[in-house]
Amino acid sequence: MAIIGFGAATGHPRPHLQMIDDSFLEIGSGNTEAAIARLRLKCEASSRVTGRSYLLGPQRLEVALVGPDEAAQVFHVAHSKQVGWVVDVHDSVDSVTNAVEASLERDCGPLRLHGEYFTDGVDVYRGANEIERVEDVKITSDMLPDLPGVAEWRIANPSKVGIVGLLLPELSIDALVSYKAVAKATGIGASTLRAYVSRYEGNQIPYRQGSTETGQPVWSRAVIEEWAERRSEQSRNIR
Repeated sequence: MAIIGFGAATGHPRPHLQMIDDSFLEIGSGNTEAAIARLRLKCEASSRVTGRSYLLGPQRLEVALVGPDEAAQVFHVAHSKQVGWVVDVHDSVDSVTNAVEASLERDCGPLRLHGEYFTDGVDVYRGANEIERVEDVKITSDMLPDLPGVAEWRIANPSKVGIVGLLLPELSIDALVSYKAVAKATGIGASTLRAYVSRYEGNQIPYRQGSTETGQPVWSRAVIEEWAERRSEQSRNIR
């Protein structure tokens, strides 16, 4: 379960991912309320993704839609007044459903960054915890104009500036932790953690905050510590 790309109409490109044609969404640069209404109708008319349209206030939307040409592309479309349009492309319905439900459950804003960080355009949240003002820590597309993905998006959207990351000490390369540290913090064996990542990332284990050169996942220590605490609480409640 993963984000594999982003729509060309998004306000926030994904570095190192593919920009994908999302013209069927009819977002464009026109009237936002009309675009939201069209998306809700598309969702209601779809037999492939049902019950995945949510309207939260006058300009807050969460929708999951299967792309018209490729079954492996499922679009997560979100909108809020502060963030604007977010269009992420996932590899499965389960992945995008998880993203929608996480956004609704935490209500921390529609833009997910670094796997487990969210912003509503004003504040930055890790899980349900408000940790920073986004203006103080945001990394924008004009700061990293030549990154793959960002460069293509800037050509298609020359007047836009999107948020592409967060400048937080806990997300620095030296601060991220690997399987070994996660196993120590949680008591879960490395082989089990690898199985979680392979099959249930974002569900049984938090989304990674990055990857090593060999593709191995790494996480923010704070994300893992909060996850470990939630697991402990759930275990205590079961007893």
